[in-house]
Amino acid sequence: LRPVHCGRFTTAGQDQGSSFQLPVVYVRAGRWKVSDHPVLYISGGPGGATMLDADFMPGWLSWLDQVGWDTDVVFYDQRGVGLGEPRWDCPELLEARRTLLSQHLDAAQVGSRLRRVGEDCKRRLEALGADFRVFSTLTNASDAADLMRLVNPSVRWDLYGISYGTRVALELVRRLPERFRAVVLDS
Repeated sequence: LRPVHCGRFTTAGQDQGSSFQLPVVYVRAGRWKVSDHPVLYISGGPGGATMLDADFMPGWLSWLDQVGWDTDVVFYDQRGVGLGEPRWDCPELLEARRTLLSQHLDAAQVGSRLRRVGEDCKRRLEALGADFRVFSTLTNASDAADLMRLVNPSVRWDLYGISYGTRVALELVRRLPERFRAVVLDS
């Protein structure tokens, strides 16, 4: 049985309103064991949530059993997505994709419509105070480095990045190569 600890991590902010509360799930290798090389799981996207809510956690625990990692694993959501706060989401894009699936349009028409919906969403979020300058691979890597320092500053970590998370992982390794034992880039 793996103990699961949930919490929140506040990112560094350059000014008022640029910090985020990111959900963190720390899954221990075992009740009495602490890993000397935990894994940081970096989700894809950009803008992809790690799916850390109660409905999905049994799936993550099952996945950890399947892969057989005998180590602690840390999951988190990146800025603006999933269970993070503030959450800058575009549900209208999902709805547009659903609608467009049933229409007989070529790729250029689909792309044009999705681009318009995305631009409308961006304007809506900016009107609500979203500052898109705080979203980048560099800030995501800084958040991940700060999270690792808070969770366990004295060990070498393993990284597991999927899709866009591979870019964040590569930026982490570029900045802090001494902090990592192994890196998996799964794209």
